[in-house]
Amino acid sequence: MSLLRRSDNQPQPNQERRPQGAALIVSGATAETAAHQQETARNSPRSAYQLRRRFVLLVLPALAAALLGLLFAFAQALSSSAEYAYESQAAAWHTALVGTAERADPAAWLARQLGATKGEVAVASSALSSEAEEMNWLCAVILDASGSLIAGTADRGCRDLSLGEYKSVKNGVSLFREQDGPSMHWLVATKIQASSKEPPLVVVTAEASANWERALSTYTLLWLGGVGSVFVISIGLAILFVSKAQSEIDHRTAALNEAHASLARFVSKNVSRRAEARSSGPRRINASVLFLDIRDFSSFAEAATPHEAAALVCAVANIGFQAVIAHGGDVDRLLGDGLVAWFEGNDRRKNAWRAANEMLTRLRQRDFPRQVGIGIHDGNLVEAEIGAGERKDATILGDTVNIAAALCGGAQPSELIVSFEVGSPPDGLSLVETATVALEIKGHQRAVKARRLRLRSGLECERETAKVCEAYTM
Repeated sequence: MSLLRRSDNQPQPNQERRPQGAALIVSGATAETAAHQQETARNSPRSAYQLRRRFVLLVLPALAAALLGLLFAFAQALSSSAEYAYESQAAAWHTALVGTAERADPAAWLARQLGATKGEVAVASSALSSEAEEMNWLCAVILDASGSLIAGTADRGCRDLSLGEYKSVKNGVSLFREQDGPSMHWLVATKIQASSKEPPLVVVTAEASANWERALSTYTLLWLGGVGSVFVISIGLAILFVSKAQSEIDHRTAALNEAHASLARFVSKNVSRRAEARSSGPRRINASVLFLDIRDFSSFAEAATPHEAAALVCAVANIGFQAVIAHGGDVDRLLGDGLVAWFEGNDRRKNAWRAANEMLTRLRQRDFPRQVGIGIHDGNLVEAEIGAGERKDATILGDTVNIAAALCGGAQPSELIVSFEVGSPPDGLSLVETATVALEIKGHQRAVKARRLRLRSGLECERETAKVCEAYTM
């Protein structure tokens, strides 16, 4: 490679194996791609806003309660209005009743009014009885200012006003009382004064309320039924419109999720995160950068069909992508026959080690015609959006990225080169260190110290296991 040269005389690893068949690559790439797409679909879907559910659970009960309250208030208002209307009508009847009693025996009536006589005016009472029978009143009485009877029917139900009730009856102020009896009835008392020269009179009548309440109930039910029907129809239309809106929301959410899943195959999760946060400013971070590249891919691509070449790249990229994501990293971009990934956070170095170990392990399990080289470096870098016009891309920049690329370029097939800045490999990996080297990087005055590693062979794993068992039994 032109970016670095070896400063030691380490032996070259054996040449990689020759292709064993493109069908295996194609089938493996297809399976890996499908698994990756399913993983993306599971992680990225957004739930549709549950408009219909919230309307049914929250809005509809509130509307129903409001309807019940409105209907109850409306019924009370109708009842009060009916009673007030009856009270006003009774005042007019009482005025006419006084005139009827006076016309029955004018002389006796005038004498009683002037106080020349006392007691009941019999002819006037007879007239009142006839009028009460005609009006279907239970009773009717006319009282003087002191509460003494002037004329009245035989039924004494209208004569049981208390002193307080009697005094409460004034000009323009009637007394309305709904009282029990053999039948429910309405009692109304009105103060009548024909002229300023005549003393005031109090007229009391009582009428069975059944007919009035029946008419009021019918009228109320008609109004309540009309208002309730309109309200129910409105609620039905609202539910219909909300359901249509919910269907539209579900459809657009599904389309958005499908578009998101499609875009997720072409952009990194960091780009998606920056887009969702609407963040475009650059930032400086500490990260571990991993480069992966297929060794000697050009010669393979020249001899293979386009489909076979693309299948190999796809299969390797999927293994690398899944390993990076599984260990908390992010794939910055795909580079033709390789990829660039980076890890951040306190455990970034360990995660980078584990991702590289998983890549080499899974690639060795597949009979690919070409193997990969991997380079890892840790340091300071810049994450920023770059591009021109409407075409932009979020990527990582800096010396750390360049060094990681140079380390990858110096790696042999199935080899991993890791700078000392990444630290020692964590426990539990299948890697064995083959050499410690100082690599001179183009543009750097000082060489970069690094470790060369590869996967343990089956025999080495057996020996390592035996050593652990021996140490345990001693």
